[in-house]
This record gives sequence, C-alpha cells and structure tokens, in this order.
Amino acid sequence: MQRTFQSGALRAIACGLLCFWVLTPKSLFANDVDLSVNSPVSQGTQPSLVLKLNKAVDRLEVVLRSNGQSVRQAYTGETKGKTIEIEMPQNQVGLWRWQGKLKVTFADGSAGQMPLAFSTEVRQPPQLRLHRSGLDLIKKELKVVFGAAAQKVEMEVVGENGETLAKKTVPFRGEKRGTPLHLKWETNSEVKVMKIALVAHDVNGFFSPTLALYPWSLAIPHEEVVFETASNAILDAEVPKLKDVLPRIQKRIQQYSSLIPVRLFVLGHTDTVGPADTNRALSQKRASAIARWFQNQGIKVPIFIRGFGESDLRVTTGDNVDEAANRRADYILSVNPPNHRSWQGWVTIQGQKPSGDQ
Repeated sequence: MQRTFQSGALRAIACGLLCFWVLTPKSLFANDVDLSVNSPVSQGTQPSLVLKLNKAVDRLEVVLRSNGQSVRQAYTGETKGKTIEIEMPQNQVGLWRWQGKLKVTFADGSAGQMPLAFSTEVRQPPQLRLHRSGLDLIKKELKVVFGAAAQKVEMEVVGENGETLAKKTVPFRGEKRGTPLHLKWETNSEVKVMKIALVAHDVNGFFSPTLALYPWSLAIPHEEVVFETASNAILDAEVPKLKDVLPRIQKRIQQYSSLIPVRLFVLGHTDTVGPADTNRALSQKRASAIARWFQNQGIKVPIFIRGFGESDLRVTTGDNVDEAANRRADYILSVNPPNHRSWQGWVTIQGQKPSGDQ
C-alpha cells in the first residue's frame, strides 16, 4: 500500500514488440535486439524505449529527437539478456513522434544500424474527488467520484496515533466516469481518524493522484483573552493566558506535524452588543491579534483567521446582550477549516486568501 499512496501516477505499459534485424556483409540476424515502448503513461511518469539484448554487445548507441528534445545514449560491454530502459524526456501531455537511429556492434564482431520511428503519449491521470454527500465517520463510509471507468479503489485509514486503522481494496466493475463509488471500512479502534488516503485505478491500468482527506481537528482548551470594548489590543494583564496555552499548542503541533500538514486556525467571536457587521469586523481583528502573538512566539505552521462576530454564539441570547462567554476565540489545529467545509472567509495573518485547494 505504501507504493500506491506515493505521489505520481502508475506507468501504464502498452508494449509493441519491434523485431530488430541487423544487416552484416555475411548474413541477416533476426531478433538480436528486441525493442518495445512503454507508452502511454500518466503525467508525472516518463515514457521509455526498452531494449532486450539477445546477444552480447560490444557497443550500442541510440540517438533520438522529438519536439525540440533529444536523446543520445551509449552503452559498452553489455551481456546477453541485459535489458536497457531509456527514458524519453517528454515533458508535456500529448503525443510525441520520435525519430532517430540505433547503431550496434556485437561482441562477435557483427555490426549494423537501423532507423527508429515510434510515438509516445503522456496522458493526464484520471481525477478522484469526494462526492457531495461527503464523509460519514460514524458510519465509516464515504462516496467518491472518479474521472474514468473504475476498476478498483485502494483505501487507507490512519488514526491520530499514526497507526493504520483500516486498509482495503474495493473492486468495481468498470462503472462509468462520474458514477458515485461507495466505500466503507471496518475497525474496532476508538482512535480518531486523522487521514483517509484514496487511489482509484481505471480499467486501462492508470490510477489517480492520491486523494487525501483530513477529517481530523483538535480544539485546544484555554482561558479566554478579555478585550476592552471595541478594541482588539491584547492587554498586558491578558498575556499570561496566551503564555499558558502556547506550550500546549506547540506540543500538539510537534506531535502531529510528522503525520499531516497541520495548520492553526483562530476563530474570533463576539456577543450580540452592537451591529452584526461591526462585530464581525471586530472579531476578525481580535483573531488576528491573537494569531500574530502566537506567530511572534515562534509558531511556524501556517495560521489562518476568520471573524464570525455574533453568528456562532456559545450561549444563546437576544440582541444587544452583554455575555462574556460569547466574547471568545477558538484555537483549533486541523488541515482544513474546522467545522466549516469552505475556505471562504479565511485569510492568513497578512490578510492573504488561501489560493487553490489547501
């Protein structure tokens, strides 16, 4: 399973065997060298020309050119039965046509050359994504959508202790692209799921890049920092509260960062006193002040902030009610925004919005 979840794509081999005939002044030698082409392949993997030597070789040289790229490889003293694989430097998706020649001198003194002409293809790997119905950790199941006809999906479920909770291969019968594929796992462990890694294989032997899901998050308990009315300045008297929680955050980051790309999320909240828009902006500034303090104290992981104003009350109240329990900030370690599936509204301390999928 380890190989499956590494980045990159499986090399799909479509080998067309070419018979190589070497002309010499005395005779015609058939099948002295067999050639085949590893193509098509998925993006991230290079196609290659494979030579199988059926006679010992004193010197062999391959020269090829296509789309401004060239290959020139020479080998000496190769034994009978040796297989030589020459990677083609095809750096783009598409079909490339290679032309060149092969020159060889065998150990018995016979020699010859032949022209080479073949094509290689690099394809985009089929994509795998989570179905809109999402992930159900209670039922231990999820649905995914694959961009090709499905042969199987390999799944690995990892707990927050770093151990594999479940690992299985789910077979399919060539379901059409876009068909929801149901996956389910079994485990008796009570450990929280930290990561689910999925790789889907199509019926042609290609597989998707790893789809990594991170349903894990960890809220850090702490004493709330008290701000003055309409202010986002951290009072000196409140700093000990941040100093108290800082080592707990650092300990957890150190514990989990080797397993997942941990991020710190600071969520700002207010009570219902004042206009909702004003409270949202104020909670954003307070979250930013706390996040900057953590960063200045040496927290190195990315920190994201978002102000929720009075939209997520801890204690339900009416409008314009002064409730200290609602004036708070949450400190949560996660990979994706905790309790909120979208990155909308989240920014870095510098005010930069996340770009692309995080």
